[in-house]
Amino acid sequence: MLARFLAAPLALSMCVSTLALYNISERDRVADLTLFRVERQIGEDEAALKDMQTKYTQLSRSDRIQEIAEADLGMKGDSTVQLASFEQLPRRESETQVREVSAPAGAPMLVKISARTADPSATKPGTIGVP
Repeated sequence: MLARFLAAPLALSMCVSTLALYNISERDRVADLTLFRVERQIGEDEAALKDMQTKYTQLSRSDRIQEIAEADLGMKGDSTVQLASFEQLPRRESETQVREVSAPAGAPMLVKISARTADPSATKPGTIGVP
């Protein structure tokens, strides 16, 4: 009698364990399938990226761009200048700007702003463009 009493819960726990193991194995199979699909997609994307990089390299050749600029835009190769930094830009020794500024009461007034030098080392520390 005791054996029958223990056999039913043991059989039930065996069925529950079997279902749990089946569920785990099924989730593992689905995860493997998803992993395979993702790895295949990554491979396809990497191949497409390499193809795009090759096309970009071919299309961005400077001689090709120069030919297009001359043919379609009428630009000449001898007039183009390449600047590597802001320091290479031409600067004026002295320049004067005039701009219109509104007064607090709403009446316009002219303010004259003058730059005495283009040398940034001539400015006082802590000021911007003010000698």
